[in-house]
Amino acid sequence: MTTEGDNWPPEIEADFERIRALGRGAFGIVWLAKSKNNHAAADNNNDSVDSDEKEDMFDSTKHLAKYPSYVAIKQIHASNEEERQYANREISILSEIEHPNIVRCLQSVKMENSRLVVLTLADGPNLGELVNAGGALSVSLARLAARHLIAAVSYLHCRGVIHRDLKPENCILMKTDVSVIQNQTKEDWMTNDALWDDKAVFTNEWKCVLVDFGFAKALTPKEVGLERNMSRQASVGSFVQREIEGKGKAVTDAEANPEDEKPRPMSKQLKGHHAMSAIGTRQFAAPEVQRAREKSEKDTALSACVADYGLVSDAYSVGATIKMILTGVPAGENEMAFISANDSAFDSILSNLRLRKEERWQA
Repeated sequence: MTTEGDNWPPEIEADFERIRALGRGAFGIVWLAKSKNNHAAADNNNDSVDSDEKEDMFDSTKHLAKYPSYVAIKQIHASNEEERQYANREISILSEIEHPNIVRCLQSVKMENSRLVVLTLADGPNLGELVNAGGALSVSLARLAARHLIAAVSYLHCRGVIHRDLKPENCILMKTDVSVIQNQTKEDWMTNDALWDDKAVFTNEWKCVLVDFGFAKALTPKEVGLERNMSRQASVGSFVQREIEGKGKAVTDAEANPEDEKPRPMSKQLKGHHAMSAIGTRQFAAPEVQRAREKSEKDTALSACVADYGLVSDAYSVGATIKMILTGVPAGENEMAFISANDSAFDSILSNLRLRKEERWQA
């Protein structure tokens, strides 16, 4: 018995060979696939597409000049207007960004009630799976994951993109050597005790990749406060110019506008946003996101509940993620109470780690 996710469009079947399922969820199945031809791909002839189709990101089959050897192919449900808008955002954002620690959309194909998306590969255990399997990660691995996650989020924020669902489960730890991927599963990699060994040093062996942009949103310049910053800077410039004209000589900004009078630009990180959807994962969501209220008639958010928050809410989620991988304690839990209540579970984890070591020694 096949499902919609098992039936790929002809253009995808022609270019890719599916290898194995990487994951399954409410959206469908994510497949590991190998490029058959790895050829340069020409863009569609835009003259043959009507104006309505040009505006629909789902009809876009524009992709990079050359496919990587291995990719991930994901199906996104889009059976109603809300799902279509979320999917449209995800495809649009992932098509325009390029960062080594962020998954990227290479191609998207419209299907009935869903979209098939070709993504750069992020194959491996997520940070949540690692913590659940063996407890807190090694300091060296946690440092690597934190550095890569912060770099990815910083890149997004510089482009006005808010992720809104940052958590360990959306951070994939993968090998930098893609050639080993088809022969190893994440279960194989999770038997590597070095992931929990504080003495281990990871140099160009692993990298952390941010995935799942289903809740991501690209903010406008006004929403991130850039227009206000520009107007404030313009007022400073006008003030300086008036002082110059009045005194008949050039003056510095400090002379023309004393510190106590100078308008100070407002950080876009601190800019508040109104009526944004109250979405994400509660344990990792910032307090302001959790202070949700019912959507009013003037609100344009997609969800029924909205909250006032901005880019800085992602920073809270980054901190909660780093805390979890360093301590092994889930976000929102009291550390000592959690450890006391899970002594037997920790003992089981340690026993499993010792057993894996003994099995390798015997082999």
